[in-house]
Amino acid sequence: MPSKNKAKKMGVRLVTNPNKARLEMETRRASAFSIAESFDFRTLLAAIEAAPESLKLMPFIADDVFHVALDPSSQTPPADPDSDAFFFDNGVFVTWGASDSQIEKLLNIANKVGLKRHDTLELEWFDYITDADQLSSGGIVNDTIVLGSDLPRDQSKLAYSSGLARSAKLASLENLLDAHLDKNRTVPSHLLLGKRLPFGRTTILQNLGEIYSLRGRVNLHSELLDLPDFCWSSSRMEDAFSNISRNLDVRARIAIFNKKLDYANELAEVVRNHLHEEHSLKLEWMIIWLISIAIGFETLHYFDRIREKPVPDATEETSAVQTPRVTLSPVSQPFPVRLVTDVTFMEELDLSTNNENDSPVRP
Repeated sequence: MPSKNKAKKMGVRLVTNPNKARLEMETRRASAFSIAESFDFRTLLAAIEAAPESLKLMPFIADDVFHVALDPSSQTPPADPDSDAFFFDNGVFVTWGASDSQIEKLLNIANKVGLKRHDTLELEWFDYITDADQLSSGGIVNDTIVLGSDLPRDQSKLAYSSGLARSAKLASLENLLDAHLDKNRTVPSHLLLGKRLPFGRTTILQNLGEIYSLRGRVNLHSELLDLPDFCWSSSRMEDAFSNISRNLDVRARIAIFNKKLDYANELAEVVRNHLHEEHSLKLEWMIIWLISIAIGFETLHYFDRIREKPVPDATEETSAVQTPRVTLSPVSQPFPVRLVTDVTFMEELDLSTNNENDSPVRP
Protein backbone atom coordinates (compact mmCIF):
# COMPACT_ATOMS: atom_id res chain seq x y z
CA MET A 1 0.00 0.00 0.00
CA PRO A 2 1.45 3.40 -0.90
CA SER A 3 2.38 5.70 1.92
CA LYS A 4 -0.26 8.11 0.70
CA ASN A 5 -2.99 5.60 1.41
CA LYS A 6 -1.54 4.73 4.80
CA ALA A 7 -1.54 8.39 5.77
CA LYS A 8 -5.08 8.69 4.47
CA LYS A 9 -6.23 5.78 6.63
CA MET A 10 -4.72 7.49 9.66
CA GLY A 11 -6.94 10.49 9.00
CA VAL A 12 -4.27 12.83 7.61
CA ARG A 13 -5.61 15.43 5.19
CA LEU A 14 -3.79 18.38 3.69
CA VAL A 15 -6.49 20.82 2.60
CA THR A 16 -5.06 24.06 1.30
CA ASN A 17 -8.19 25.47 -0.33
CA PRO A 18 -8.66 29.18 0.58
CA ASN A 19 -12.27 28.56 1.52
CA LYS A 20 -11.16 26.15 4.26
CA ALA A 21 -14.01 26.77 6.69
CA ARG A 22 -16.64 26.08 4.05
CA LEU A 23 -14.92 22.86 3.00
CA GLU A 24 -14.65 21.61 6.56
CA MET A 25 -18.38 22.17 7.15
CA GLU A 26 -19.45 20.27 4.08
CA THR A 27 -16.79 17.58 4.06
CA ARG A 28 -18.19 14.06 4.25
CA ARG A 29 -16.64 10.66 3.81
CA ALA A 30 -16.78 8.04 1.02
CA SER A 31 -15.64 4.62 2.24
CA ALA A 32 -15.01 1.35 0.35
CA PHE A 33 -15.16 -2.00 2.18
CA SER A 34 -13.70 -5.16 0.67
CA ILE A 35 -15.58 -8.03 2.31
CA ALA A 36 -15.48 -11.13 0.12
CA GLU A 37 -14.52 -12.45 -3.26
CA SER A 38 -18.01 -11.75 -4.60
CA PHE A 39 -21.60 -11.02 -3.55
CA ASP A 40 -24.64 -13.20 -4.12
CA PHE A 41 -26.82 -10.56 -5.76
CA ARG A 42 -30.01 -12.60 -5.47
CA THR A 43 -29.62 -12.89 -1.70
CA LEU A 44 -28.52 -9.26 -1.52
CA LEU A 45 -31.64 -8.10 -3.34
CA ALA A 46 -33.83 -10.02 -0.89
CA ALA A 47 -31.98 -8.48 2.07
CA ILE A 48 -32.45 -4.96 0.69
CA GLU A 49 -36.15 -5.51 0.06
CA ALA A 50 -36.52 -6.89 3.59
CA ALA A 51 -35.51 -3.50 5.08
CA PRO A 52 -37.59 -0.91 3.19
CA GLU A 53 -37.59 1.49 6.17
CA SER A 54 -33.82 2.10 5.91
CA LEU A 55 -32.76 0.88 2.46
CA LYS A 56 -34.22 1.76 -0.91
CA LEU A 57 -33.06 0.16 -4.15
CA MET A 58 -32.48 2.83 -6.78
CA PRO A 59 -32.85 2.37 -10.56
CA PHE A 60 -30.05 0.37 -12.13
CA ILE A 61 -27.28 2.44 -13.68
CA ALA A 62 -24.90 -0.51 -14.27
CA ASP A 63 -25.37 -4.25 -14.71
CA ASP A 64 -22.97 -5.34 -11.96
CA VAL A 65 -23.85 -2.68 -9.37
CA PHE A 66 -26.70 -2.21 -6.88
CA HIS A 67 -27.37 1.43 -5.97
CA VAL A 68 -29.03 1.73 -2.55
CA ALA A 69 -30.30 4.95 -0.96
CA LEU A 70 -29.97 5.19 2.83
CA ASP A 71 -32.83 6.71 4.80
CA PRO A 72 -31.45 9.53 6.98
CA SER A 73 -34.59 9.81 9.12
CA SER A 74 -33.88 6.47 10.83
CA GLN A 75 -30.70 7.88 12.38
CA THR A 76 -30.25 10.00 15.48
CA PRO A 77 -29.01 12.58 14.76
CA PRO A 78 -30.21 12.57 11.15
CA ALA A 79 -27.58 11.56 8.65
CA ASP A 80 -26.74 13.10 5.32
CA PRO A 81 -29.92 13.29 3.20
CA ASP A 82 -27.92 12.26 0.12
CA SER A 83 -26.23 9.27 1.76
CA ASP A 84 -26.22 6.14 -0.38
CA ALA A 85 -24.20 2.97 -1.12
CA PHE A 86 -23.02 0.99 -4.13
CA PHE A 87 -22.67 -2.79 -4.01
CA PHE A 88 -20.30 -4.26 -6.63
CA ASP A 89 -20.29 -7.89 -7.66
CA ASN A 90 -16.59 -8.26 -6.78
CA GLY A 91 -17.37 -8.29 -3.04
CA VAL A 92 -16.90 -4.55 -2.35
CA PHE A 93 -19.44 -1.92 -1.35
CA VAL A 94 -18.92 1.87 -1.14
CA THR A 95 -20.83 4.27 1.11
CA TRP A 96 -21.27 8.01 0.66
CA GLY A 97 -22.01 10.13 3.72
CA ALA A 98 -23.21 7.15 5.77
CA SER A 99 -23.22 7.21 9.56
CA ASP A 100 -21.50 4.61 11.69
CA SER A 101 -24.77 2.80 12.44
CA GLN A 102 -25.67 2.70 8.75
CA ILE A 103 -22.25 1.32 7.89
CA GLU A 104 -22.58 -1.31 10.59
CA LYS A 105 -25.92 -2.43 9.21
CA LEU A 106 -24.53 -2.62 5.67
CA LEU A 107 -21.57 -4.65 6.94
CA ASN A 108 -23.94 -7.15 8.54
CA ILE A 109 -25.81 -7.53 5.26
CA ALA A 110 -22.57 -7.83 3.27
CA ASN A 111 -21.24 -10.53 5.61
CA LYS A 112 -24.39 -12.58 5.03
CA VAL A 113 -24.36 -12.35 1.23
CA GLY A 114 -20.57 -12.50 0.75
CA LEU A 115 -19.09 -15.54 -1.00
CA LYS A 116 -15.61 -16.67 0.11
CA ARG A 117 -15.16 -13.95 2.68
CA HIS A 118 -11.72 -12.48 3.30
CA ASP A 119 -9.99 -13.02 6.62
CA THR A 120 -9.46 -9.29 7.07
CA LEU A 121 -11.63 -6.33 6.18
CA GLU A 122 -9.92 -3.87 3.85
CA LEU A 123 -10.98 -0.22 4.00
CA GLU A 124 -10.30 2.58 1.53
CA TRP A 125 -11.76 6.07 2.08
CA PHE A 126 -11.73 9.62 0.76
CA ASP A 127 -13.29 12.84 1.95
CA TYR A 128 -15.65 14.51 -0.48
CA ILE A 129 -17.59 17.73 -0.83
CA THR A 130 -20.49 18.75 -3.02
CA ASP A 131 -19.89 22.04 -4.81
CA ALA A 132 -22.92 23.19 -6.78
CA ASP A 133 -20.97 26.16 -8.10
CA GLN A 134 -18.43 23.83 -9.71
CA LEU A 135 -19.58 23.76 -13.33
CA SER A 136 -17.31 20.90 -14.28
CA SER A 137 -17.67 17.26 -13.23
CA GLY A 138 -15.34 17.96 -10.29
CA GLY A 139 -12.11 16.19 -9.48
CA ILE A 140 -9.72 15.47 -6.64
CA VAL A 141 -8.17 18.40 -4.84
CA ASN A 142 -5.81 17.80 -1.92
CA ASP A 143 -7.06 14.23 -1.47
CA THR A 144 -10.66 15.44 -1.41
CA ILE A 145 -13.21 14.48 -4.03
CA VAL A 146 -15.16 17.42 -5.40
CA LEU A 147 -18.55 16.56 -6.87
CA GLY A 148 -19.51 19.17 -9.49
CA SER A 149 -22.78 19.92 -11.19
CA ASP A 150 -21.80 19.12 -14.77
CA LEU A 151 -22.39 15.38 -14.22
CA PRO A 152 -25.42 13.83 -12.50
CA ARG A 153 -24.71 13.10 -8.85
CA ASP A 154 -25.32 9.35 -9.03
CA GLN A 155 -23.07 9.01 -12.08
CA SER A 156 -20.25 10.94 -10.40
CA LYS A 157 -20.53 8.79 -7.29
CA LEU A 158 -20.59 5.60 -9.38
CA ALA A 159 -17.39 6.59 -11.23
CA TYR A 160 -15.52 7.43 -8.04
CA SER A 161 -16.97 4.40 -6.26
CA SER A 162 -15.63 2.12 -8.98
CA GLY A 163 -12.14 3.52 -8.46
CA LEU A 164 -12.38 3.15 -4.69
CA ALA A 165 -13.75 -0.38 -4.99
CA ARG A 166 -10.96 -1.36 -7.35
CA SER A 167 -8.31 -0.04 -4.96
CA ALA A 168 -9.89 -1.81 -1.97
CA LYS A 169 -10.12 -5.08 -3.91
CA LEU A 170 -6.51 -4.80 -4.94
CA ALA A 171 -5.55 -4.14 -1.31
CA SER A 172 -7.26 -7.41 -0.27
CA LEU A 173 -5.30 -9.32 -2.90
CA GLU A 174 -2.10 -7.58 -1.76
CA ASN A 175 -2.78 -8.82 1.76
CA LEU A 176 -3.17 -12.38 0.48
CA LEU A 177 0.08 -12.15 -1.46
CA ASP A 178 1.94 -10.66 1.52
CA ALA A 179 0.67 -13.52 3.70
CA HIS A 180 1.92 -16.02 1.12
CA LEU A 181 5.36 -14.39 0.93
CA ASP A 182 5.61 -14.18 4.70
CA LYS A 183 4.77 -17.87 4.97
CA ASN A 184 7.68 -18.75 2.67
CA ARG A 185 10.10 -16.12 3.96
CA THR A 186 12.51 -18.70 5.44
CA VAL A 187 12.87 -20.76 2.24
CA PRO A 188 15.82 -18.75 0.77
CA SER A 189 17.67 -19.04 4.10
CA HIS A 190 17.20 -22.83 4.13
CA LEU A 191 18.50 -23.04 0.56
CA LEU A 192 21.44 -20.77 1.35
CA LEU A 193 22.52 -22.82 4.37
CA GLY A 194 21.83 -26.17 2.72
CA LYS A 195 19.25 -27.13 5.34
CA ARG A 196 16.39 -29.53 4.83
CA LEU A 197 13.22 -27.76 3.72
CA PRO A 198 10.44 -27.79 6.33
CA PHE A 199 7.73 -28.92 3.88
CA GLY A 200 7.14 -31.47 1.16
CA ARG A 201 5.86 -31.71 -2.38
CA THR A 202 2.21 -31.32 -1.36
CA THR A 203 2.90 -27.94 0.24
CA ILE A 204 4.77 -26.77 -2.85
CA LEU A 205 1.82 -27.69 -5.06
CA GLN A 206 -0.47 -25.74 -2.74
CA ASN A 207 1.86 -22.73 -2.95
CA LEU A 208 1.85 -22.88 -6.73
CA GLY A 209 -1.94 -23.07 -6.67
CA GLU A 210 -2.11 -19.95 -4.49
CA ILE A 211 0.24 -18.08 -6.82
CA TYR A 212 -1.66 -18.93 -10.00
CA SER A 213 -4.97 -18.17 -8.28
CA LEU A 214 -3.77 -14.69 -7.28
CA ARG A 215 -2.34 -14.05 -10.74
CA GLY A 216 -5.61 -15.05 -12.37
CA ARG A 217 -7.72 -12.95 -10.00
CA VAL A 218 -5.68 -9.84 -10.82
CA ASN A 219 -5.00 -10.29 -14.53
CA LEU A 220 -7.77 -12.55 -15.88
CA HIS A 221 -10.83 -13.05 -13.71
CA SER A 222 -11.45 -9.46 -12.62
CA GLU A 223 -11.71 -5.98 -14.13
CA LEU A 224 -8.75 -4.49 -12.33
CA LEU A 225 -6.99 -3.87 -15.64
CA ASP A 226 -10.04 -2.87 -17.70
CA LEU A 227 -12.28 0.15 -17.73
CA PRO A 228 -15.81 -0.36 -16.37
CA ASP A 229 -18.55 -0.70 -18.93
CA PHE A 230 -20.15 2.63 -18.06
CA CYS A 231 -16.97 4.43 -19.15
CA TRP A 232 -17.81 3.58 -22.75
CA SER A 233 -21.07 5.53 -22.53
CA SER A 234 -19.75 8.66 -20.79
CA SER A 235 -16.34 10.24 -21.27
CA ARG A 236 -16.81 12.38 -18.15
CA MET A 237 -17.39 9.29 -16.02
CA GLU A 238 -14.25 7.81 -17.55
CA ASP A 239 -12.31 10.94 -16.60
CA ALA A 240 -13.54 10.72 -13.01
CA PHE A 241 -12.69 7.02 -12.81
CA SER A 242 -9.22 7.53 -14.31
CA ASN A 243 -8.59 10.49 -12.00
CA ILE A 244 -9.16 8.56 -8.78
CA SER A 245 -7.35 5.48 -10.14
CA ARG A 246 -4.25 7.59 -10.78
CA ASN A 247 -4.54 9.13 -7.33
CA LEU A 248 -4.59 5.65 -5.76
CA ASP A 249 -1.73 4.38 -7.99
CA VAL A 250 -3.73 1.36 -9.11
CA ARG A 251 -1.67 0.69 -12.23
CA ALA A 252 1.65 0.96 -10.41
CA ARG A 253 0.42 -1.29 -7.60
CA ILE A 254 -0.72 -3.92 -10.10
CA ALA A 255 2.73 -3.85 -11.72
CA ILE A 256 4.41 -4.31 -8.33
CA PHE A 257 1.92 -7.06 -7.49
CA ASN A 258 2.86 -8.97 -10.65
CA LYS A 259 6.58 -8.60 -9.91
CA LYS A 260 6.03 -10.08 -6.46
CA LEU A 261 4.10 -12.91 -8.07
CA ASP A 262 7.03 -13.55 -10.43
CA TYR A 263 9.40 -13.81 -7.48
CA ALA A 264 7.05 -16.14 -5.57
CA ASN A 265 6.60 -18.30 -8.67
CA GLU A 266 10.35 -18.57 -9.32
CA LEU A 267 10.97 -19.49 -5.68
CA ALA A 268 8.28 -22.17 -5.78
CA GLU A 269 9.71 -23.61 -9.02
CA VAL A 270 13.22 -23.77 -7.52
CA VAL A 271 11.93 -25.57 -4.44
CA ARG A 272 9.85 -27.95 -6.53
CA ASN A 273 12.84 -28.86 -8.71
CA HIS A 274 14.96 -29.36 -5.60
CA LEU A 275 12.38 -31.70 -4.04
CA HIS A 276 12.02 -33.55 -7.35
CA GLU A 277 15.78 -34.14 -7.49
CA GLU A 278 15.78 -35.38 -3.89
CA HIS A 279 12.92 -37.75 -4.67
CA SER A 280 14.68 -39.08 -7.78
CA LEU A 281 17.90 -39.59 -5.79
CA LYS A 282 16.01 -41.56 -3.14
CA LEU A 283 14.47 -43.77 -5.83
CA GLU A 284 17.87 -44.41 -7.39
CA TRP A 285 19.37 -45.44 -4.04
CA MET A 286 16.38 -47.69 -3.35
CA ILE A 287 16.91 -49.43 -6.69
CA ILE A 288 20.63 -49.85 -5.97
CA TRP A 289 19.93 -51.39 -2.56
CA LEU A 290 17.31 -53.73 -4.00
CA ILE A 291 19.72 -54.91 -6.69
CA SER A 292 22.46 -55.42 -4.07
CA ILE A 293 20.13 -57.46 -1.88
CA ALA A 294 19.06 -59.58 -4.85
CA ILE A 295 22.70 -60.24 -5.78
CA GLY A 296 23.48 -61.24 -2.17
CA PHE A 297 20.60 -63.71 -2.00
CA GLU A 298 21.55 -65.21 -5.36
CA THR A 299 25.16 -65.67 -4.18
CA LEU A 300 23.99 -67.53 -1.07
CA HIS A 301 21.74 -69.78 -3.15
CA TYR A 302 24.64 -70.54 -5.50
CA PHE A 303 26.91 -71.74 -2.65
CA ASP A 304 24.04 -73.75 -1.18
CA ARG A 305 23.57 -75.56 -4.49
CA ILE A 306 27.32 -76.35 -4.66
CA ARG A 307 27.32 -77.86 -1.15
CA GLU A 308 24.21 -79.97 -1.81
CA LYS A 309 25.42 -81.46 -5.16
CA PRO A 310 26.19 -85.31 -4.75
CA VAL A 311 29.73 -86.71 -5.58
CA PRO A 312 29.64 -89.78 -8.00
CA ASP A 313 31.22 -93.22 -6.81
CA ALA A 314 34.61 -94.20 -8.44
CA THR A 315 33.66 -97.95 -8.94
CA GLU A 316 30.51 -97.01 -10.71
CA GLU A 317 32.41 -94.74 -13.04
CA THR A 318 34.99 -97.58 -13.84
CA SER A 319 32.34 -100.19 -14.57
CA ALA A 320 30.51 -97.75 -16.71
CA VAL A 321 33.67 -97.26 -18.77
CA GLN A 322 34.80 -100.96 -19.03
CA THR A 323 31.48 -102.51 -19.91
CA PRO A 324 30.00 -100.50 -22.61
CA ARG A 325 26.93 -101.83 -24.29
CA VAL A 326 26.83 -101.57 -28.05
CA THR A 327 23.72 -101.88 -30.07
CA LEU A 328 23.96 -102.80 -33.70
CA SER A 329 21.10 -101.80 -35.78
CA PRO A 330 20.06 -104.28 -38.45
CA VAL A 331 20.91 -103.65 -42.07
CA SER A 332 19.30 -105.03 -45.11
CA GLN A 333 20.86 -108.49 -45.78
CA PRO A 334 19.62 -111.62 -47.66
CA PHE A 335 19.60 -113.65 -44.40
CA PRO A 336 18.52 -112.91 -40.85
CA VAL A 337 21.12 -111.37 -38.63
CA ARG A 338 21.40 -111.81 -34.86
CA LEU A 339 21.52 -108.62 -32.89
CA VAL A 340 24.60 -108.70 -30.74
CA THR A 341 24.89 -106.40 -27.77
CA ASP A 342 27.57 -108.16 -25.72
CA VAL A 343 31.24 -107.33 -26.39
CA THR A 344 32.55 -110.65 -24.97
CA PHE A 345 30.36 -112.67 -27.25
CA MET A 346 31.64 -110.69 -30.22
CA GLU A 347 35.25 -111.54 -29.32
CA GLU A 348 34.47 -115.27 -29.04
CA LEU A 349 32.74 -115.13 -32.39
CA ASP A 350 35.82 -113.61 -34.02
CA LEU A 351 38.11 -116.30 -32.53
CA SER A 352 35.95 -119.14 -33.76
CA THR A 353 35.90 -117.65 -37.21
CA ASN A 354 39.66 -117.39 -37.33
CA ASN A 355 40.07 -121.05 -36.21
CA GLU A 356 37.83 -122.21 -38.98
CA ASN A 357 39.87 -120.37 -41.51
CA ASP A 358 43.15 -121.89 -40.21
CA SER A 359 41.95 -125.55 -40.27
CA PRO A 360 43.10 -127.64 -43.29
CA VAL A 361 40.67 -128.15 -46.05
CA ARG A 362 39.54 -131.70 -46.48
CA PRO A 363 39.71 -133.08 -50.01
